[in-house]
Amino acid sequence: MLKYLVTACAFMLAMSPNTSAGIPSPESVLHSDKSIYIDITEVYGPDGTRGTSHDLNILISQQATRTYSLASRFHSFSAPGTWRHIIRTYDRHNIRYKPGYKKCNYHDALRCGIINKHWTLLSHVTVGTRYSTVTMALYNERGQLITSSQKTAWGHVRWSPNWKKTETKDSGNCVDVLDPTTGIPYQRCSTPKTTSVYEEWPPEMKELPPLVTPAHIHQVVAGLYLGLTKDFMRK
Repeated sequence: MLKYLVTACAFMLAMSPNTSAGIPSPESVLHSDKSIYIDITEVYGPDGTRGTSHDLNILISQQATRTYSLASRFHSFSAPGTWRHIIRTYDRHNIRYKPGYKKCNYHDALRCGIINKHWTLLSHVTVGTRYSTVTMALYNERGQLITSSQKTAWGHVRWSPNWKKTETKDSGNCVDVLDPTTGIPYQRCSTPKTTSVYEEWPPEMKELPPLVTPAHIHQVVAGLYLGLTKDFMRK
C-alpha cells in the first residue's frame, strides 16, 4: 500500500503546474541579477504617422539607466533579508555584448527578450495637438507585463498683451528777442514738451504645443520602477 502512495505522490508532483511550465520559484526570480533592454521609442504623430526620435531615445536611455529606485523595490521585497544583486541595462548600442547573447532582430524587442533572457522596456509617445502622452511598459524574460507608467504633457494657451505707447518730443519754441539791458539780440527757447500716445488692442492668443520635456521622462521612469509590485515574481 505504501508503494502505491509513493507512486501516486510522485505522479502528482510530475503534473504540478510550476514544474511542467518551467516557471522559476519566486525566490529565484527575486534573488538574481537583472538585465533590462531599453528599446527604441515609437512615436506616433497627430496625423497617424509612425517613427522615432534620436534625441528622445538618448533621453530615455539616459533616464532608464538610473535604476536605484528599482533596486530599492527589490530591497523592500527581500526584507528582512538583503538584496545583493546587479541590474544591468542595455540599448541598441551594446545589447550584442550581453553575456549569452543570441543574434536576434530587435525590431521585435519583446521576442528577443524571451530569446536572450532579459527584461524589455518599451516606450511609446503619442503626439497630439492638445496633449502628448508618454507610456512605458516593462516585460520580464517570459514576455509578461510586470509594470507600466504613463505621463501626459499638456499644451498651453498664452495670452500676450497687445498695446503700443508712442512718445514724441518737440525741440522747444524759440523766438528772437533783444536783451533789454544790452540791446543785443538772442534766441529765447521754451522747455521741450513730451507727448505720449497709448494705444491698446485685445490680447493675442498663442497656442504652445504639448512638448515632451526631460522632466516628463524622469517622472515616467520613476513611476515605472516604483510601480513594480511583489507579484512580478510569480509571472
